[in-house]
Amino acid sequence: MAVLALAAVCAAGRAAPVALPEMGDASAAVLPAEEAARIGRAFHQRLYRAGRILEDPEVDAWLRHLGGRLAQEAGAGGVHLFVVRDPSLNAFAAPGGYIGIHAGLILAARREDEVAAVLAHEIAHVTQRHLARTLEAMRSLSLPTAVGLLAAVLAGAADPQLGQAAVAGVVAGQAQAQIGFTREHEREADRVGMELLAAAGFDPQAMAGLFETLQQRGRYYTDVLPEFLRTHPVTAARLAEARARARGLVPRPAEESDFAFAQARLRVLTAERPLAAAAHFEPLLEGGQATPAQRAAAHYGLALALRRAGRLEEAGRHVQAALAAAPDRLAVRLERARWLAAAGREAEAGEAFAALAAVFPGNEAVLAAWARFLLERGQARAARDLLVDAVRGAAVPVALRELLARAHMALGERAAAHEQLAEAAAQRGDLGAALEQVALALAADPDRYRKARLEARRARLQAEMAERR
Repeated sequence: MAVLALAAVCAAGRAAPVALPEMGDASAAVLPAEEAARIGRAFHQRLYRAGRILEDPEVDAWLRHLGGRLAQEAGAGGVHLFVVRDPSLNAFAAPGGYIGIHAGLILAARREDEVAAVLAHEIAHVTQRHLARTLEAMRSLSLPTAVGLLAAVLAGAADPQLGQAAVAGVVAGQAQAQIGFTREHEREADRVGMELLAAAGFDPQAMAGLFETLQQRGRYYTDVLPEFLRTHPVTAARLAEARARARGLVPRPAEESDFAFAQARLRVLTAERPLAAAAHFEPLLEGGQATPAQRAAAHYGLALALRRAGRLEEAGRHVQAALAAAPDRLAVRLERARWLAAAGREAEAGEAFAALAAVFPGNEAVLAAWARFLLERGQARAARDLLVDAVRGAAVPVALRELLARAHMALGERAAAHEQLAEAAAQRGDLGAALEQVALALAADPDRYRKARLEARRARLQAEMAERR
């Protein structure tokens, strides 16, 4: 059941949550929260192992912040938002709050409010446990079959061929038609989602605009509709209802957004060649149609693309233009530091990274970029000292763990390096590799405290592996 995206981690200190309708206890009995979390975690780890998750601290931070604004209004938390490396217009929500958005959906959005409309709609689906309610209604299927089918179809949201094969292996084809959001669920998600959209300060008309855009795109598909349209059919009545609801909602003043910069970065990161992405930005600077924010983001995107293509002199001009237009944007200042490093101006680059770390303490993107800069210049001790406090805790980005492992290894601290690699492998869902790294760490003569920690970790990994079987 491919669905759209929901939201990310909530922030504190905002208005009271939007009142959401209660769904009752029956669906919770069919798919308990613990089982939903287990299915979602396994699904997320499967995507990790397949290399389908795009990891970038800057894009991830924007998405978490955007989703967090909406999730707070819904009183929803404990979700995990990620970008899938796929150019198609689609997104999905797995059980347990694991949300995947295809890169193509973000790149197709004309403005941030349209992405927010998608997220708001899916927050309503998830907070109302529509997946579980659909399963509860599927009385003709056994629970193991229904849950297995759900996981299989969710896999198809990220990889259609994989999903089709999985579905075929779970139940007969006709059962697949029983998985889907009902029209009642869609109307409920539209209504609640639009309230969330307005409450979080977004344009409530964006949902109707998004529906209209999708409907227009669907006219160009003669054989197969885009996945989004198949799972969320747009009718004239639904468009009219969305417009009518929007007229009665007044959004709070919106805050300044990093959307244009995150979208520009994503476009470069997902392009086959950096210069292919550059071709998208150049027309924005030639005409007079672009807003100041769009022009600044176009300069930023060109700077990033040209630097990655090795055209440093041209990249530098666009760095300066972006900096002049948006001097306080983290994305622009980080790109300047990276450009200085690439241009061989290492002292200036080091000062730029240090200044960013002072202004944005603990920022994952800054830490990763600065640590990489230090490691590439043989400053492993400085990189280790920078990262060692940042990786305490469970919700640590894999990239930071791997950078810290590189620093430990360069310093001859093999037990510490393998411990970090074990945690990185576990986060990606590769428990076999995680156990191998734990064994290597134990063989590297760790101190007694690390040894006890590693032995406890090995026991937990073995138990999780047994549970999967």
